[in-house]
Amino acid sequence: MPRGRVRSHTRRTAKGKVSSVREHGRKVKPEQAGRPTTPKARGNIEDETMVLPYACADGVLHEVEVYLQKKGLGDKFGKKLQEELGAYLEDHAQRSYKSESNTRWAKELKGESGPAILRQFMRHWLSGELGRKHPEILRALPEGFKNGESIL
Repeated sequence: MPRGRVRSHTRRTAKGKVSSVREHGRKVKPEQAGRPTTPKARGNIEDETMVLPYACADGVLHEVEVYLQKKGLGDKFGKKLQEELGAYLEDHAQRSYKSESNTRWAKELKGESGPAILRQFMRHWLSGELGRKHPEILRALPEGFKNGESIL
């Protein structure tokens, strides 16, 4: 069934008046029958939650920087690369939050553990991006980082 179309069943009285309408198994008011069921569009993360994506991205990138410096590989993770990856993480977070398919994730971000959840996802996204563009850096990180675990 195409998006936005509503499957409905109408019951009429003997005089032809609409008595009740069922859409997708739910009883609705006759005047609301046939309206598209698309969800309300979400805004930015900062406006609707207590989560700041740029702060979470900076924290995750700082974790990686400190870990690589301890391993003697800090020169591979320069400021230009950090800025590029930070912008990628912020953009990915905004797109994921606005996506209609991520309603559960968006609700979790509104809770007290929202920043921790976003950092966990950002670690996962960062490992994917590093695997595509800088696999040598990803190989230096622990395996748990790919699953969102903190490395500090």
